[in-house]
Amino acid sequence: MIRKVLIAEDHQSANISIQRTLEQMDVRDIDYVYYCDDALSKIKTQQKNGKSYDLLITDLSFEQDYRAVRISGGAALIAAAPPEILTAR
Repeated sequence: MIRKVLIAEDHQSANISIQRTLEQMDVRDIDYVYYCDDALSKIKTQQKNGKSYDLLITDLSFEQDYRAVRISGGAALIAAAPPEILTAR
């Protein structure tokens, strides 16, 4: 069962829609970020604290804005994420 989810999506409306869909599926532990760098940081922090995510939902393309980023898209985020986040339990 999926209990803890991280959403990495740069468009607020899409982010909110995904959150609502997950809530309708009785997923209550939902984190969200607007940047892939922040997503990777949350993944690593939660993993270190023994509270890994069950699911990562990410947009594949992120629009460039004022903020400099190291990870520019969802595919790069998936590649950078620790293997544990990518493995079903």
